[in-house]
Amino acid sequence: LSEENRCMIHAALGEQEKPQVCLDFPYIFRRTPSGLVVGLSFSCPTVRKGEGSLLETRIDELRARASSAWRCDVVSEPLRFDMTYRLGWASYERLEQALMALLNHEETDFLQRLVACSVLLGILRLWLGNYSRATSDPLAEQYVADDVIESFIAVNEKTGFGDVLRIAAKARGSKAARRTFLAL
Repeated sequence: LSEENRCMIHAALGEQEKPQVCLDFPYIFRRTPSGLVVGLSFSCPTVRKGEGSLLETRIDELRARASSAWRCDVVSEPLRFDMTYRLGWASYERLEQALMALLNHEETDFLQRLVACSVLLGILRLWLGNYSRATSDPLAEQYVADDVIESFIAVNEKTGFGDVLRIAAKARGSKAARRTFLAL
Protein backbone atom coordinates (compact mmCIF):
# COMPACT_ATOMS: atom_id res chain seq x y z
CA LEU A 1 0.00 0.00 0.00
CA SER A 2 1.08 3.57 -0.64
CA GLU A 3 1.38 6.23 2.05
CA GLU A 4 -2.21 7.19 1.18
CA ASN A 5 -3.30 3.60 1.94
CA ARG A 6 -3.95 2.90 -1.77
CA CYS A 7 -3.00 -0.16 -3.81
CA MET A 8 0.25 0.47 -5.69
CA ILE A 9 -0.46 -2.31 -8.23
CA HIS A 10 -3.75 -0.63 -9.09
CA ALA A 11 -2.06 2.77 -9.38
CA ALA A 12 0.83 1.54 -11.54
CA LEU A 13 -0.77 -1.16 -13.71
CA GLY A 14 -4.53 -0.72 -13.38
CA GLU A 15 -7.26 -2.66 -11.61
CA GLN A 16 -7.19 -5.56 -14.09
CA GLU A 17 -3.63 -6.50 -13.00
CA LYS A 18 -4.47 -6.94 -9.34
CA PRO A 19 -4.55 -10.50 -7.94
CA GLN A 20 -8.03 -12.05 -7.81
CA VAL A 21 -8.21 -11.96 -4.01
CA CYS A 22 -7.59 -8.20 -4.17
CA LEU A 23 -10.20 -7.76 -6.90
CA ASP A 24 -12.72 -9.52 -4.67
CA PHE A 25 -12.06 -7.31 -1.63
CA PRO A 26 -14.15 -6.09 0.22
CA TYR A 27 -16.90 -8.34 -1.12
CA ILE A 28 -17.97 -11.60 0.48
CA PHE A 29 -19.83 -13.95 -1.85
CA ARG A 30 -22.18 -16.76 -0.77
CA ARG A 31 -24.37 -19.06 -2.84
CA THR A 32 -27.49 -19.94 -0.88
CA PRO A 33 -30.60 -21.97 -1.73
CA SER A 34 -32.21 -18.60 -2.59
CA GLY A 35 -29.38 -17.44 -4.86
CA LEU A 36 -26.28 -15.29 -4.62
CA VAL A 37 -25.79 -13.15 -1.51
CA VAL A 38 -23.10 -10.47 -1.39
CA GLY A 39 -21.82 -8.94 1.82
CA LEU A 40 -19.00 -6.61 2.74
CA SER A 41 -15.95 -7.10 4.93
CA PHE A 42 -15.70 -4.71 7.86
CA SER A 43 -11.92 -4.96 7.66
CA CYS A 44 -12.27 -2.39 4.86
CA PRO A 45 -12.00 1.19 6.17
CA THR A 46 -14.46 2.47 3.54
CA VAL A 47 -17.06 -0.08 4.65
CA ARG A 48 -16.55 0.81 8.33
CA LYS A 49 -17.11 4.48 7.50
CA GLY A 50 -20.30 3.66 5.57
CA GLU A 51 -18.90 5.17 2.40
CA GLY A 52 -19.05 3.90 -1.17
CA SER A 53 -21.94 3.01 -3.42
CA LEU A 54 -24.84 0.81 -2.35
CA LEU A 55 -24.60 -2.83 -3.41
CA GLU A 56 -28.07 -2.59 -4.96
CA THR A 57 -26.70 -0.16 -7.56
CA ARG A 58 -24.00 -2.66 -8.65
CA ILE A 59 -25.94 -5.90 -9.12
CA ASP A 60 -24.65 -6.76 -12.61
CA GLU A 61 -21.05 -5.97 -11.68
CA LEU A 62 -21.30 -8.07 -8.49
CA ARG A 63 -22.75 -11.06 -10.36
CA ALA A 64 -19.80 -10.88 -12.76
CA ARG A 65 -17.33 -10.58 -9.87
CA ALA A 66 -18.92 -13.56 -8.11
CA SER A 67 -18.48 -15.75 -11.18
CA SER A 68 -14.70 -15.23 -11.07
CA ALA A 69 -14.27 -14.78 -7.32
CA TRP A 70 -11.41 -16.55 -5.61
CA ARG A 71 -13.84 -17.60 -2.87
CA CYS A 72 -17.59 -18.06 -3.06
CA ASP A 73 -18.83 -20.24 -0.22
CA VAL A 74 -21.88 -22.42 -0.70
CA VAL A 75 -24.46 -22.46 2.07
CA SER A 76 -26.16 -25.80 2.26
CA GLU A 77 -28.89 -27.26 4.39
CA PRO A 78 -29.34 -27.96 7.16
CA LEU A 79 -27.90 -24.86 8.82
CA ARG A 80 -26.58 -25.02 12.34
CA PHE A 81 -28.63 -22.98 14.79
CA ASP A 82 -26.54 -24.12 17.76
CA MET A 83 -24.77 -27.29 18.89
CA THR A 84 -28.02 -29.26 18.96
CA TYR A 85 -30.47 -27.83 16.44
CA ARG A 86 -30.36 -27.63 12.65
CA LEU A 87 -32.68 -25.51 10.51
CA GLY A 88 -33.79 -25.69 6.91
CA TRP A 89 -33.28 -22.70 4.65
CA ALA A 90 -36.93 -21.60 4.85
CA SER A 91 -36.71 -21.54 8.65
CA TYR A 92 -33.45 -19.61 8.52
CA GLU A 93 -34.98 -16.99 6.22
CA ARG A 94 -38.04 -16.69 8.45
CA LEU A 95 -35.86 -16.26 11.53
CA GLU A 96 -33.75 -13.66 9.71
CA GLN A 97 -36.97 -11.82 8.81
CA ALA A 98 -37.98 -11.75 12.49
CA LEU A 99 -34.55 -10.49 13.57
CA MET A 100 -34.70 -7.77 10.92
CA ALA A 101 -38.13 -6.72 12.21
CA LEU A 102 -36.59 -6.30 15.66
CA LEU A 103 -33.61 -4.37 14.29
CA ASN A 104 -35.98 -2.08 12.39
CA HIS A 105 -38.14 -1.37 15.48
CA GLU A 106 -37.29 2.34 15.49
CA GLU A 107 -39.28 3.14 18.64
CA THR A 108 -36.53 1.33 20.58
CA ASP A 109 -32.91 2.49 20.83
CA PHE A 110 -30.40 0.51 18.80
CA LEU A 111 -28.56 -1.19 21.66
CA GLN A 112 -31.84 -2.42 23.09
CA ARG A 113 -32.78 -3.78 19.65
CA LEU A 114 -29.53 -5.75 19.59
CA VAL A 115 -30.28 -7.13 23.05
CA ALA A 116 -33.80 -7.99 21.85
CA CYS A 117 -32.35 -10.06 19.00
CA SER A 118 -30.22 -11.96 21.50
CA VAL A 119 -33.25 -12.45 23.74
CA LEU A 120 -35.35 -13.75 20.83
CA LEU A 121 -32.68 -16.31 19.97
CA GLY A 122 -32.39 -17.34 23.63
CA ILE A 123 -36.15 -17.82 23.93
CA LEU A 124 -36.11 -19.81 20.69
CA ARG A 125 -33.55 -22.19 22.23
CA LEU A 126 -35.92 -22.72 25.16
CA TRP A 127 -38.89 -23.14 22.79
CA LEU A 128 -36.99 -25.76 20.80
CA GLY A 129 -36.35 -27.68 24.02
CA ASN A 130 -40.13 -28.22 24.24
CA TYR A 131 -40.12 -29.81 20.78
CA SER A 132 -37.05 -31.98 21.24
CA ARG A 133 -37.45 -35.65 20.60
CA ALA A 134 -36.32 -38.06 23.26
CA THR A 135 -32.94 -39.49 22.44
CA SER A 136 -30.44 -41.68 24.20
CA ASP A 137 -27.68 -39.36 23.01
CA PRO A 138 -28.03 -35.87 24.55
CA LEU A 139 -25.49 -34.54 22.05
CA ALA A 140 -27.39 -35.77 18.99
CA GLU A 141 -28.19 -33.13 16.42
CA GLN A 142 -31.87 -32.47 15.80
CA TYR A 143 -33.51 -31.09 12.68
CA VAL A 144 -36.22 -28.52 13.45
CA ALA A 145 -39.28 -28.60 11.22
CA ASP A 146 -40.23 -25.35 9.47
CA ASP A 147 -43.65 -25.27 11.18
CA VAL A 148 -41.98 -25.17 14.62
CA ILE A 149 -39.99 -22.06 13.70
CA GLU A 150 -43.02 -20.52 12.02
CA SER A 151 -45.23 -21.01 15.09
CA PHE A 152 -42.56 -19.54 17.39
CA ILE A 153 -42.20 -16.45 15.23
CA ALA A 154 -45.95 -16.08 14.71
CA VAL A 155 -46.53 -16.04 18.48
CA ASN A 156 -43.95 -13.27 18.88
CA GLU A 157 -45.14 -11.27 15.88
CA LYS A 158 -48.70 -11.38 17.19
CA THR A 159 -47.58 -9.28 20.17
CA GLY A 160 -45.25 -7.09 18.09
CA PHE A 161 -42.35 -8.79 19.89
CA GLY A 162 -43.60 -7.01 23.03
CA ASP A 163 -42.40 -9.66 25.49
CA VAL A 164 -39.00 -9.83 23.82
CA LEU A 165 -38.61 -6.05 23.89
CA ARG A 166 -39.67 -5.86 27.56
CA ILE A 167 -37.15 -8.54 28.54
CA ALA A 168 -34.48 -6.74 26.52
CA ALA A 169 -35.24 -3.45 28.30
CA LYS A 170 -34.86 -5.11 31.70
CA ALA A 171 -31.78 -7.09 30.69
CA ARG A 172 -30.03 -4.04 29.31
CA GLY A 173 -30.19 -2.35 32.72
CA SER A 174 -28.88 -5.32 34.68
CA LYS A 175 -25.28 -5.57 35.87
CA ALA A 176 -24.91 -9.01 34.28
CA ALA A 177 -26.13 -7.71 30.93
CA ARG A 178 -23.76 -4.76 31.02
CA ARG A 179 -20.91 -7.27 31.11
CA THR A 180 -22.05 -8.79 27.82
CA PHE A 181 -21.15 -7.49 24.39
CA LEU A 182 -24.70 -6.78 23.25
CA ALA A 183 -25.69 -4.81 26.31
CA LEU A 184 -22.89 -2.24 26.41
